[in-house]
Amino acid sequence: PVRWFASGQARGKPDRPVGTVLAGRYTVGEMRSLDGEGVLYSGVENLGAFRVTIKEYLPVTLSAERGADCVLRPKQGSEVLFKTTRMDFADLYRAIQRITPASGLEAVLDVVEANNTVYAVLENLGGTPLEQWLENRPAPVQAEEACAMLRPVFEGVAAMHKAGLVHRGICPENIRVMSDGRCRLAGYATVGLRTAGSGLHEQLYEGYSAPEQYTTAEFEGRYTDEYSLAVPWKDCEHFQMTASSCVSQAHLTMACGITAMLVKLESKILQNSIYKS
Repeated sequence: PVRWFASGQARGKPDRPVGTVLAGRYTVGEMRSLDGEGVLYSGVENLGAFRVTIKEYLPVTLSAERGADCVLRPKQGSEVLFKTTRMDFADLYRAIQRITPASGLEAVLDVVEANNTVYAVLENLGGTPLEQWLENRPAPVQAEEACAMLRPVFEGVAAMHKAGLVHRGICPENIRVMSDGRCRLAGYATVGLRTAGSGLHEQLYEGYSAPEQYTTAEFEGRYTDEYSLAVPWKDCEHFQMTASSCVSQAHLTMACGITAMLVKLESKILQNSIYKS
């Protein structure tokens, strides 16, 4: 098992051994990534024999070393925060499960509670991260194409907002370009992972995370997502500055095109009747 220490660092092999079966249905595969909220694994749904992605709640700052029984336990003194963030994790993924499959969102297939933790089972989304797709594209994207590409993401965010959810992690890293050229949004997380000073080891995105995410003293809301959607594209100069690592100079034309797209989509989607119950 992974060994967790007070420093929040981990050493050893992936925490869930390859081949572990959850709920008699999902087989855990190799660990893919680790953040301050949990571990992401490849997996398989055994009944239909298709690939899935499994996210396990495992906050490095709150979790004690896990024993041979694989039961996750909080550090001494972190019991309350461990329990409340675990509930937040379960509630988030169950809420997303209720609205997916929805246009533009990575689907949540199941939520499993076991071993004093929670496992979210998601589709194996695939696709190419938007930042990588932009790097590899030889020509700028025209406004019409950008609008068609990103419309599903705006519709997905609107569906989340209608359900009372906020994504808080919208950025090119979490937007996937699919084989049909349309984009879908992944990278779900609880408010703790997306807020500095929350008690979790936060994961924020420079240039995309909204100012209120850098302090627990500010309220967050759907405007947090609107900021993340707009900030890299509405101002060409700001786009060049904040996204220079993932977008070449040749793609500044795309920024201008997306500016026009945002004006249309924000008026039709993010601020229309979809928020009304």
